[in-house]
Amino acid sequence: MTTKTLLKIAALAMALQACSSGSNEVHPAGQETTVAKTAAEMCAALPNLTVPATDIGLPTTGATITSAELVLASAKDNANGEYCKVLGSW
Repeated sequence: MTTKTLLKIAALAMALQACSSGSNEVHPAGQETTVAKTAAEMCAALPNLTVPATDIGLPTTGATITSAELVLASAKDNANGEYCKVLGSW
């Protein structure tokens, strides 16, 4: 595998992890609930995220997400459904 391919895999893994995250709020009754974030909010939070080499698990110096853009399912020529387009550098 090339380094570029590995970076794409790492960025995808980080994007998927971000999609599974929510924030916790404590309500007056003391019960904690998870507040779901929108796909657009999660995607917008990815730029400038760094991925340490140890998290990638392969010979690399790490990576930085340089941009993330939510691509809607209805976007022209998009046959993949809604996704977060993530670009990065290493």
